[in-house]
Amino acid sequence: MNRYRKNEYIKKIIEDHKNMKQNYSSHLIKIGQEEHIDSLIKGKMYMKNLKYYKGQETENEQRYDCNEGDVFQYKSVDIEISDVGKNDFKKLGVGDIRVKDNEILNNPIFCMFSITNNNFDKRLKDQYIYSLDSDLLKFGDYSLLINDTKEFYKRINNKMSEIKKSYRYSSIEYVDYSFHDGLLGPFRKDIEYKKQKEWRLWIYDLLVEDHYILDIGSIKDISIKVKTEELLKIVFINNFDLNANRTYSSIATKINI
Repeated sequence: MNRYRKNEYIKKIIEDHKNMKQNYSSHLIKIGQEEHIDSLIKGKMYMKNLKYYKGQETENEQRYDCNEGDVFQYKSVDIEISDVGKNDFKKLGVGDIRVKDNEILNNPIFCMFSITNNNFDKRLKDQYIYSLDSDLLKFGDYSLLINDTKEFYKRINNKMSEIKKSYRYSSIEYVDYSFHDGLLGPFRKDIEYKKQKEWRLWIYDLLVEDHYILDIGSIKDISIKVKTEELLKIVFINNFDLNANRTYSSIATKINI
């Protein structure tokens, strides 16, 4: 597919994303089948379209979100209907309206698990720590831990500049859809998915029927391949005060469990 239009909602989502609070990701993790992890080590980012993640209910509920493609939510609005061409509106009551965008469902997305400063919620002596949830085993038997996210972003940026495509990336912001009134889009999800701690790359001026492969070159030098069950034995340590207004850094330490 090569038709593309930047509609008003996509323009608003892009501007909104620029103003979103960005949480620094100290590590990014991709979990899946071994052959897919090996391909990623070579730099091939296999990006399914957003529609794929909307329709995963029967295949893998861990990756499924029926709200994908929703771009705006209006809360508690007066709803009226009328026949086409007539002005005799009939009031139905007050309700919520969700605006969907079918075109955005054909944009390629790459998803990873993100470890940010917000993850470090447990304290051990003078250090804040974070360990991964066993639910991650449901995503696949092998994992790739990217331990130099700044370099990873640099390689994405360089490739995007080379192929002249428009894109955004960041961690997901989780909001309560029961109360949220306003923009949604690829970087906002309902709080029921908060455990996913997702990071996304979104190419918004490219439409694909199924997938797109973005080749950023080998990332072997900035990543570690491990079995997912071994990944769960890793404790991530943050030595900084979580209340400090500064960039956080963290290290990963393997321990015996």
